[in-house]
Amino acid sequence: MAEHLTKKDLYARFLESASLIRFLGLSELPRSVSGLPGGLRAFFLKALRGSGSQMLYLAKDSEEVERLLFDLEGIDRTGIVAIRRIESLNLLRLPSGAPRLILCPAELSEQSMGWREERASIYFEPSGEVELEEALNWLADNGFQRETLLTEPAEFAQRGGILDVFSPLWSEPVRIEFEGDRVVFLRRFDPLTQRSHEKLSSVEIVSNKPPDNQGPTLREYLKDSLTISALPEASPRLLITDKAAEFAPQEGHFDFGFTPAVKVLGHFEELRELESQGLELCFVLDPEHGESYLSHHLERFKLVDAHLSGGWVDRATGYGVFTEHELFGVRHRRRLPRHFKGIPSDAIYELHPGDYVVHIDYGIGIYQGLKRLEIAGQSKEFLKISYAGTDVLYLPVENLGLLDRYIGAEGRAPRVNRLGSQRWKLARKHARKAAYDYAQELLALYAKRSVVRGHAFSRHPEEMEWIELTFPYEETPDQKRAIESILADMETPNPMDRLVCGEVGYGKTEVALRAALKAALDSKQVAMLAPTTILALQHYRTFTERLKELPIRVQMLSRFVGLAERRKTLAELAEGKVDVLIGTHALLAEAVKWNDLGLLVVDDEHRFGVRQKERIRRKKAEVDTLTLTATPIPRTLYMSLVGIRDVSRIETPPVGRKDVVTEVSNWSDDMVREWVLRERSRGGLVLFIHNRIETIESLRRRLERLLPGLRLEVAHGQMPERKLVSIYDSFIERKIDILISTAILESVLSSVSSVDEK
Repeated sequence: MAEHLTKKDLYARFLESASLIRFLGLSELPRSVSGLPGGLRAFFLKALRGSGSQMLYLAKDSEEVERLLFDLEGIDRTGIVAIRRIESLNLLRLPSGAPRLILCPAELSEQSMGWREERASIYFEPSGEVELEEALNWLADNGFQRETLLTEPAEFAQRGGILDVFSPLWSEPVRIEFEGDRVVFLRRFDPLTQRSHEKLSSVEIVSNKPPDNQGPTLREYLKDSLTISALPEASPRLLITDKAAEFAPQEGHFDFGFTPAVKVLGHFEELRELESQGLELCFVLDPEHGESYLSHHLERFKLVDAHLSGGWVDRATGYGVFTEHELFGVRHRRRLPRHFKGIPSDAIYELHPGDYVVHIDYGIGIYQGLKRLEIAGQSKEFLKISYAGTDVLYLPVENLGLLDRYIGAEGRAPRVNRLGSQRWKLARKHARKAAYDYAQELLALYAKRSVVRGHAFSRHPEEMEWIELTFPYEETPDQKRAIESILADMETPNPMDRLVCGEVGYGKTEVALRAALKAALDSKQVAMLAPTTILALQHYRTFTERLKELPIRVQMLSRFVGLAERRKTLAELAEGKVDVLIGTHALLAEAVKWNDLGLLVVDDEHRFGVRQKERIRRKKAEVDTLTLTATPIPRTLYMSLVGIRDVSRIETPPVGRKDVVTEVSNWSDDMVREWVLRERSRGGLVLFIHNRIETIESLRRRLERLLPGLRLEVAHGQMPERKLVSIYDSFIERKIDILISTAILESVLSSVSSVDEK
């Protein structure tokens, strides 16, 4: 049975702890403290703030500031000020003598604040009299840029009697509604969805012009405050440290005695052992699913409906707090207040009449174009979307964020919803449940991988040195570090799970090849998964050429391979005669039987579904995994940031590689001709990316008229595979001057050293 508590209950228990009472009773503040793991650091700062002194906590970075706020969610945070950017200006509005706790990144505390009192401002409140024209002129004169649609900080937009303003000091913009020269409503809104979610009683907009007088730094301004930090280099008055042993013998150190909670990672035997020792177990989890999960393993426990960055154990009073971090190896991340970076500029313009779209509330419809309608005497622009039957929805362009392009299986038209129907709501409900169920399955897989014993690969110094010496290019520093990290991971018995992130052409394939060689030399098989047959072919050629002098057998499995050859490859794979198998989704088929798989490499992982990528690892949790990408998907990036996956970044371009120059402009025949001819004059090739197959031939005819005498060819995914490969080979061999292609060839540009993409 579970007893339910709140985060306030945990905080109250900390306030009653003997160690805190003893600390607060000290006649002189120590120089350092320890024994405050997990969420206790935030609890300690909150408790110390209650003593009445003004404090400045110097955090490692803005992430630590957010983590402390996250741990204090659900507890009264009155008097606690968080500074994430040069919002230090806001402090000067607070009474200088008010007791408060200021959380600030240490680096930011050394920057000049600027004097906000000297800055001009404009004030709005409901029923207040403000001339709209005067407000527009003030914003323009004080560092704000006028735009048709507000997308970024330091911008404003006006439509009739509505004024949208986005101050750089705010996390979200504000919408001010006028009736004549009278303010009617003030609301915060999300610029992506355009939905208002918080009414405001007043708004003050401070000038965005830089002040003439820069003013003191934050530390200078708060020189009389008690400075606290976990960073020795910040020279705080009170240092919080995790290394109690280093400070215990010294005077001026106080140890609270709390210890970090042990990581369980799905193994409840340790928790039962702690329980048998009389330890009271308390879990900080989502109660909706946490209670049923824990009930399968424990009879009695306490459950807190909240989130904390980490748990702790108090042996003195006999209780332990365990969070998602200790149970599953992941940290629940607070949804941070974000500073909006802008609505995608192509959001409307990439939609074409006839495209399927999805409205968050009404489901799948068909976009019919933009239409201007007269509403209440005002002319406004709407997106027209047709639904089943004769249903039509007119969506204001400012609500564009409620709409998204439909993404589904190619060649299959989706079923259009009917307005007011329950089918879309049911589909969303089922999708949410399916996503949650699969997330639980993934969580169990990652927990299992974190404790399972894998294969510790041998060093093989001679062969690894040989492959390094035969690399035809000079390794970049980032590439070298990535290789060293991967090889070191593989030499431990823990299954590797590493993400390598780098631009196309920065050497990720060579990194994967070194890992594959290390695995094959230990008689372990390697699976390399590529999203397209072209990319699989490129990898097959690269691996075959680089490893031809070594006893490593490389094979390919894709649509290029005939049935007889496929059967032979699969039979030899099952017998262990194939060392490295490179292929597309064909590698995931049930017919593929591995003799002794040791390494899985996934290239361009964002092109695969979650289930596809995890299918092999569900069967073999002990396999080492290497993921290559230029654009990590949010799930992969999140797992890298929270530590489920290690990450290596290759940010250094290869020697001699020129910077990529990106220019966005309207089509101009003269400009296109100039670009192409300039590229041809230096001996380079040109690749045109054009993603609409139905109009790609018309682009070819246009370029043929514009550039007579040059060899042009077209490539796209609906072509027969062998013809596509033939065109690709001709381009590499410079038999084609200009290749017009869909994005199918974009991922293999790194193999063509003389190509310019347009």
